[in-house]
Amino acid sequence: MFYLYKKTHTITGLKYLGYTKNDPHLYQGSGIVWIRHIKKHGYNVTTEVLCECVTKSEIKDKGRYYSILWNVAGSDDWANLKMEEADGGDMSHSEKWILSRKDPKLKVIWAEKAKGNTNVRGSKWWYNSTTNEKRRCVVSPGSEWVNKCPVSLTEEGRKKISLVNTKPKTQEHKDKLKIAAKNRPSNAKGTIWVKNDDGLRKRVKPKNIPEGYKKV
Repeated sequence: MFYLYKKTHTITGLKYLGYTKNDPHLYQGSGIVWIRHIKKHGYNVTTEVLCECVTKSEIKDKGRYYSILWNVAGSDDWANLKMEEADGGDMSHSEKWILSRKDPKLKVIWAEKAKGNTNVRGSKWWYNSTTNEKRRCVVSPGSEWVNKCPVSLTEEGRKKISLVNTKPKTQEHKDKLKIAAKNRPSNAKGTIWVKNDDGLRKRVKPKNIPEGYKKV
């Protein structure tokens, strides 16, 4: 179940439109400006659930409707930097986003979030928990994205991995690997990525696109 919500800060009056799969009353939101605001003024917020949707496409349509209705991306009354489309999308063309990047306070927040990360310029790899899409940026693109930082292995752990990788394979194991390789679709064999309205992706032959799926 997906929830589209409107949050209003009771002290400042700033509003935020967002969506989540979790409890919308407990979930605080993921917008950069919104997070910065509640960090400064505290989480004194009222939450109004606008709708409950079963599919990702439905919550996307509802998000667009309310984004246009209230002009959330263009109004200073809202913390949103772009239309709410349930995708954490690209904000590079948002005027509010471009202006916010020049704010020194925002740079301090980015630096704080990037502490302990080994990637250049403070950016991290984020993985979409639904589609497995990978994206590199300083902060999370949305609520469905998780950060998988490099794990420090112990010497014992390295030895176990090395032992597994160097262990001789039996003939039976080799035969199973050959069968799996033959059945595994690859781009070299003319397959393409397709995606449905719920965000599920798979590789198929161009002539075998399942119903409800379209090319990515």
